[in-house]
Amino acid sequence: MFAIQGSGFGLYGYLAAIVGGGWGPVALPEAYRARLEERPELARFRGAVRWFADEREALAQSSAVVVARRPADQGPAIAAIAARRGPQLLVLEKPLACEPAAAARCLALLIDARLRFRIGYNFRFTSWSPALAEALRRAGSQSTLRLQWHFLAHHHRNALDTWKRRHSEGGGALRYYGIHLIALLAETGYTRVEYSLSAGGSRDECDRWECALGAPGLPRCVIELDTLREAPCFAASIEGAAPRELFRLTDPYSAKATENGLDPRVLPLQRLIAEAMQDTTGHFPEWYRDTIRLWQAVESADRRLQAATSA
Repeated sequence: MFAIQGSGFGLYGYLAAIVGGGWGPVALPEAYRARLEERPELARFRGAVRWFADEREALAQSSAVVVARRPADQGPAIAAIAARRGPQLLVLEKPLACEPAAAARCLALLIDARLRFRIGYNFRFTSWSPALAEALRRAGSQSTLRLQWHFLAHHHRNALDTWKRRHSEGGGALRYYGIHLIALLAETGYTRVEYSLSAGGSRDECDRWECALGAPGLPRCVIELDTLREAPCFAASIEGAAPRELFRLTDPYSAKATENGLDPRVLPLQRLIAEAMQDTTGHFPEWYRDTIRLWQAVESADRRLQAATSA
C-alpha cells in the first residue's frame, strides 16, 4: 500500500495515478479528507482510500510512500522515513531540494539508507521525448537544438504568493520548471554549460531563464524558458545544415486536462511508478547524480545569480 505525503499534487496527481494504475489502496491521514472531497474529478478514487489518524500512522501501514511536498520539506521527510526503516520504496517530487547542494545531500541520504526511490523527472515519459532523443543522436555536434517553453505560470496569472515563484524556495523558471529540462538533457549526456542567464521581477524571483549546453557528439542545446508569456508554446527545432522543427505543442503534456478531467501529468506519473515498482534491484538511475551536477553547473554559470551573490 502507498502512503501519500502532500495534499496538493499528492492527491490530484499521485492518488489518481496510483489508484488508476491498479496499485491501490492508498493510505492518507484524516487531515487530507476535506481536500480530497473538494475535487470532484477524484470522487471515483475515494473508495480506494484507507484513512488513518495522521501521516505517521499511514506511513507505518504502508510499504511505499510518495513524498509530494515543497522542496524545503523533502529533506526532513526523507530523513524521517530513512530513520524509521519502514517503507522501502519512495517516489519523490522535483526539485529534490531548494538548491543543488541540498539536493545532493538528499540524494546521498537516499543512497546511504539503501532505499529504492524514483524522482519525478517525468519529461522522459512524454509522447515527444523518444523522438527528441533520436533527433539529438542523429543531428551531430555541428547543429543546434533550440528548446522553447513559453507560458503564463499559474501563480503569475492569479497573482498568488506561493513558494513556486521564489527562487530561494526551489521555485521559479530555473529550479521548478527548468529542472525538468536539465534532468532530460543530463540523462541524454549534456554536461557543459556555455552560459546561463536568468531574470525576474524581484531579487528572489526567476521568471525567465535562458542557457546553452554542450556535450561531445551532441548538438549545442539552447533553452528559452519564459513563465510570463500569454501565448503558450512548447517547441523544439534543429538548426544547422538540415534545419527542421521537431514538434510544436501548447505545453509539455499537450493538454490542460484529460478527457476524464484528470491532470494530464497522471499518465507520466503512472509510467514513473511502474518503473519504480518493476525495479527490485535497489539501483537508482545514475543520471540522477548527473542531473544535480548539471543543475549546479548551470547555477554556477548564471550571470544574474552570480551577480547577486557578489553584490
